[in-house]
Amino acid sequence: LLAAPCGCIGCHSPGSALPAGAGPPTIAVWAFRWMAFRIMLGAGLIKVRGANCWADLTAMCHHIETQPIPNPLSRFFHNMHRHVHLFATAANHVIGLIAPWLLLVPWMPAQAAFGAAHITFQFALILTGNLSFLNWLTIIPGLWSFDDAVWVGLLPPTAARQVAHAIAKVSSDTSQIPVTYFGLWLVHCRNIAAFVIIMWLSMPVYKNLLGSRGGARQRMNSAFERKVVLPHRLAELSHLVGPTLKHEDAQDCQQPAQKRVKLAGSSEISIDLRSLRLLNTYGAFGSVNMERDR
Repeated sequence: LLAAPCGCIGCHSPGSALPAGAGPPTIAVWAFRWMAFRIMLGAGLIKVRGANCWADLTAMCHHIETQPIPNPLSRFFHNMHRHVHLFATAANHVIGLIAPWLLLVPWMPAQAAFGAAHITFQFALILTGNLSFLNWLTIIPGLWSFDDAVWVGLLPPTAARQVAHAIAKVSSDTSQIPVTYFGLWLVHCRNIAAFVIIMWLSMPVYKNLLGSRGGARQRMNSAFERKVVLPHRLAELSHLVGPTLKHEDAQDCQQPAQKRVKLAGSSEISIDLRSLRLLNTYGAFGSVNMERDR
């Protein structure tokens, strides 16, 4: 959530103030959509992989009762007819396993359909459970499934005309701002670098969801090992490491209870970026079953 908006910095040109009419870079928009895709698909897969009650559509007959923290409305929803719970479980599969793929379709109606399903699903979870700010926070990536025309269309006619007039005026003023070729080149380089970094960070996430790591070993709410290997000379110049210590065998020591230590060179050094918590897997539960250990 903190990494994706960073692409919105300097949308116009590096080193200049952000123009009023400048839109966010495409890479920032797709970073949010990729986040929503990971959240929903990961939640859908962990359910069907974790318990048989999701396959026979009876999971919602137990989930509202066994969830960690119910809210005042949970009892009402739990006591609804069994057919309602069966429909809710089936709808959960559609929203978690099928709808996320609409985000990857470069067609705005398809992406808007996912956004509507995603936000409706989060409000359903808010009404039936009590996960604090989690569902409210999860709504934010889904908002990027809509373009400005959708939001303007939700306004009353008078307000919509005023907003459309203001957008047209700002766009006209922005088009008159001079843009240097060097600035455009830097912006393109930044976007390409951001794309490459996001793809590199996404590799373990993809393997966790759909690769050989999937199945029963899928992990939720986890950061993954991401090592960056640097040459030893570069590490010494930046004072990141000192000489590496190497232990000799105990049998070569004069005192058997001790080991001699000598300095030994190393050809490379690796830095693990896991502590930065970039581009992880998210979810409220590791599994959703008929019973839950608290």
